[in-house]
Amino acid sequence: IDFLLSKKSTKPLGEYAKITDGDHSKFPEDQKEDVRYLRSKDIKNYFLVDNDPVFVSKEYFNKQKRSHIFGENILISIMGNVGDITITPKDFDTCIANRAVCILKNININPYFLFAYLISDVANLNIERLKTGGVQERINLEILQTLPIPISQDENLNKKIEDFVVSAHKVNEQSKKSLSEAEQMLLKEINLEGYKASDEGVAVRNFSEALADNRFDAEYWQPDYDVILDTLSVYKKGVSTIGDEFKQIKNNFKKDKEKEYNYIEIGDVNVSTGEVEHNSVIGAELPANAKIKFGKRQLITSKVRPNRGATAILDNHEGYIGSGAFTVLTEQESINLETLMVYLKTQPIRELLLRYNTGTSYPVITDADVLKLPIPLIDKSVQKKISELVSVSATERQEAKMLLEKAKRAVEIFVEKDEKEAIAFINK
Repeated sequence: IDFLLSKKSTKPLGEYAKITDGDHSKFPEDQKEDVRYLRSKDIKNYFLVDNDPVFVSKEYFNKQKRSHIFGENILISIMGNVGDITITPKDFDTCIANRAVCILKNININPYFLFAYLISDVANLNIERLKTGGVQERINLEILQTLPIPISQDENLNKKIEDFVVSAHKVNEQSKKSLSEAEQMLLKEINLEGYKASDEGVAVRNFSEALADNRFDAEYWQPDYDVILDTLSVYKKGVSTIGDEFKQIKNNFKKDKEKEYNYIEIGDVNVSTGEVEHNSVIGAELPANAKIKFGKRQLITSKVRPNRGATAILDNHEGYIGSGAFTVLTEQESINLETLMVYLKTQPIRELLLRYNTGTSYPVITDADVLKLPIPLIDKSVQKKISELVSVSATERQEAKMLLEKAKRAVEIFVEKDEKEAIAFINK
């Protein structure tokens, strides 16, 4: 990398942008939800994710001017998921971030070219060497400012890369809308559209009810759960349970200590999109909880903090190994996996899953809790539309990735060779 960059005219990152980090205060709880407050975990796969957003009041936001984020700013995770990067679109709603996020603003070169360079393999290796710390890695802002940046003087190349990055973000936003449309369609079908938590603060139960469910904790009997369950129970086509409509795949894996496996754990599931990543792990180093061998077309859903919505469909993961913290299901006849995935990711159902939690700091549920969860027998025509929208969303996400990959590769070719070769690649 050093050899490649030595052939280019470079300047340190600090000469091209104002570099700051986010808010150093402790996150302020119990505020009005006026302005988005970003954390490092909100940056994933070069985009912002919206699965677990937090907000602050306008008053708090106005006091944190140094940490304001505008359109065409580049965000780099410097703590937590160190090295994750994204760029905000031109029409981005101004927000702030915490100190785990580095903000590049007032960028005096094409910000999209700079972003494409920062996500390239060339920059990734240099960013990797800037990391400090052991258990908790981080990147020091002063050191980050020294990162060498080669800049193309070819405006045609810069504009083409900008077009790819802008298009990628637009397609990714459309992907989110397709998934949201599927969710809203389902919620409307089961009469939970616009669901709001109950204001009721007291629930009265017979002792026999608590005895039957073997739950004597007040949280289990919150009125909110009654509202959700009562609404589900009157669905026009009838109601069943997940255990009756889907087949569970149980622990079925014995490891070979010398074999390499593709391993999927809870953190590999993108709770916003349902995408799944994996790690290659030698059998001897697999965790004790690596218990399930995946087959063709299965759904996985997390039993750890189930209200986060870590649910995904595995379509091309035969032979992959998964954590025993997943409940793994295959479809039978009545309900397709796409409908089940959207159902489990809706806000009312994620809230309902909280009912079965045991533990406080590390809440978990059991396979039995998942299997006994009620699920309406959704109309087949609605299921078909939901399945189509989920498929469209996945295709759009893949297109967005391909657009970014092309911009990224063009920058790498510019570094390895020159602008002419990079433009030839883009024009293919």
